[in-house]
Formats: sequence, structure tokens, C-alpha cells
Amino acid sequence: MSDLRAFCSDRLPVGHFDERFSDDNLAFWVPLLVESARIEAGQRVLDVGCGTGGFSYGVAETAAAAVTGLDSSERFVVFARRQPAPRRGSVEFLVGDAEALPFETEAFERVLLSLVLHQLARPREAVTEAFRVLGAGGIVLVRTIAPVDARERVPERYLPSMAAADEARLPPIETIASWLAEAGFDPLETRRVLRNKRLDLADEERQLAVEARSRYPFIGAAELEQGLPRMREDAWAHDEWIDPRPTYLLKARKSG
Repeated sequence: MSDLRAFCSDRLPVGHFDERFSDDNLAFWVPLLVESARIEAGQRVLDVGCGTGGFSYGVAETAAAAVTGLDSSERFVVFARRQPAPRRGSVEFLVGDAEALPFETEAFERVLLSLVLHQLARPREAVTEAFRVLGAGGIVLVRTIAPVDARERVPERYLPSMAAADEARLPPIETIASWLAEAGFDPLETRRVLRNKRLDLADEERQLAVEARSRYPFIGAAELEQGLPRMREDAWAHDEWIDPRPTYLLKARKSG
């Protein structure tokens, strides 16, 4: 994949991207993030690639933590700042570069890298920067998708060119683990999580239309004409249409 920026989430409409932080997704992921990263009240947490801030707000409120959300998209950060303040903890948002974090050394106790490394030109540098801004004993938590799993997600499983593009741009789990080790982290845990997301066909078709226009313009009409009927048949064949959506959480610590 020659240009990872071609698939950057910033190419999406803000409202469409923010749907990733739906109530059911927040209810599923935020407790897992807090538990896995061992986030406690008062801790300074950096959410790198925070997008429109859903996880930042959720972690702040759930753990009563002091969360800083950082994203390269000014549009996303402006949107995030407009949301109501959490009832517990605190949250602030900055526009910045994951590969050159605008923070002092050892400024945080926890760093989250959620579905961001595959969107960066230099993901290894982002991992090194996470190490730099963590204090001794701090934990980094990477949330990512294995390339082999990308092909089986909805709608990728019906659209070969989309599946191939996603598989090519996602770093292997072993590669991310090597980046963490090279940066100086001690590995703690690699965990595979099944989301088992209940899907709605109309919603999936609507989202696919936006994604195809914004990030996957190479999906041709012929491919859609073949793939969409297969997706509909699959949905209609089940009382509950469920996508496992396996996701990996890699946790590591900065010793000292």
C-alpha cells in the first residue's frame, strides 16, 4: 500500500465518523479499555488518534481519569470540544501529530493507540513517542485489527478490492509487538476480542456508500453490483445478522 493517508479517517464526514462512538460501541469498548489499560482515577491518559473523542469522554467518565485526546484532524477535534463535559474526570483535546507528540517526556501514566497505527506513515515513530511520554511503570494499549481478519468483516467480505486494501494497510500483530519491544516496552498481554456486533442491513448499506465515496473510490460499479446482493442475502438469511469483528488489544509497560 503506497499511500496510507489515502485511507485516513479524516477523509470521512465528521458525523459519519462519530457513529463509531455509538452508545452500544461505547458500552462495549470503554470498560474493556479501562480494564485492559488498568486506568484508575486521577491518572493522566493520552488518547492518540482520538477522532471525535468518544473514547476520550468515555474513559474520563468511567475511570474518573484526566484524559487528553489528540488527533491530526482539526475538524474532528473541533467536533470533540463541542461535546458536553464528562460528569467525572476531565478531558481536553489538541490537534497534533502522533509521530511527534507535543508533550513533555513522562507526561502521562497511560497511552491509548486505538485503530490509529495503520493510518500513519511512520507508525514505529508513534510507538516510540508513546514510550517517551509515558512515565516509569506506564502502560500503552494498542487496539488494532489483524490483516487476516480484515477480509472477513462486513462489508469487506463481499468486496474483494476493499478487503485487499484493508489487509495490505494493517500491520501484522507480530510487527506491532516488535515495534513495542524496539521502543523499550515490556510486553504484558496480547488479547483477541470478539465484538459480535449485531448489524442492520440498511445501516450497513448507508455506511458503505459513504466509505466508498470517501476512502475506497476504486470500488467499481461492477464489484458493487456483485457484492451488494450477496450482502443482502446473507443479512436476510439470519434472524440476527452478527459480525464477529475480531480485534486485538496489545498491552505493554514502560519499566523503571
